[in-house]
Amino acid sequence: MAKPKKRAPGGGRKPQGEFDQLTSMFAVRMPRDIREQLEAAAKKNRRSTGQELLRRLYDSFGISDKHRNSALRAICFLISEVADRIIYASPKSPWQNNKFLFRGVKVGIAKLLDELEPKGDMPPSPGLVLVEKYKESQHIGLANHFARVWKSPQSIGNDAASRTLSDLYRGPDPRVAQAFKTLAASEDKDVQEEASLGTMLADRTRYGMEQVGRDLGITKQEIADAKAKRPRKTKL
Repeated sequence: MAKPKKRAPGGGRKPQGEFDQLTSMFAVRMPRDIREQLEAAAKKNRRSTGQELLRRLYDSFGISDKHRNSALRAICFLISEVADRIIYASPKSPWQNNKFLFRGVKVGIAKLLDELEPKGDMPPSPGLVLVEKYKESQHIGLANHFARVWKSPQSIGNDAASRTLSDLYRGPDPRVAQAFKTLAASEDKDVQEEASLGTMLADRTRYGMEQVGRDLGITKQEIADAKAKRPRKTKL
């Protein structure tokens, strides 16, 4: 009887997908029902079982929300509560495709945020501090960008929404990663910390947008239409 052949070092199927740079092996036993749920989720999300397990472990340690502000988490919870009170009436209908329900969620969230908005006079834009910081660091392009975007609540809100939609339909802008790489080389420690945080947020965006697209049922045609409608023109 022939002896089984040993696998050559580095042999076997190479890791693919979101986690494709894997170097450490780890075997684990689990209940059958958990494995079945994991396999079903992997099939739904078009991942391997291993990739699905890693994604869920990654999320469970809170890496994607490590730096998310606690007040922001609280408001996201309230937004979810508002939405749940509207969409519960039609649990089998995809509310995001029902204009009546979607509009109800939109109105409810707006009312919630109106109530939570701080009272009193409008303070100066916090973005002005970033403008001066980047000027001192000789990052004139970024200084001009922040001066343009942070001139009013409307401008920063519109820019944030436009960038988020662009990431959803087009994928993260590679220029953002390059900008953070440039900032990381700064001698200013504050700028370096901001670059590190920006890189983390960019990673979270890259990991999350794929799942968002699946959950919302965004089609390839919608992506193509959005790319034509929202070309990247913003200078960084």
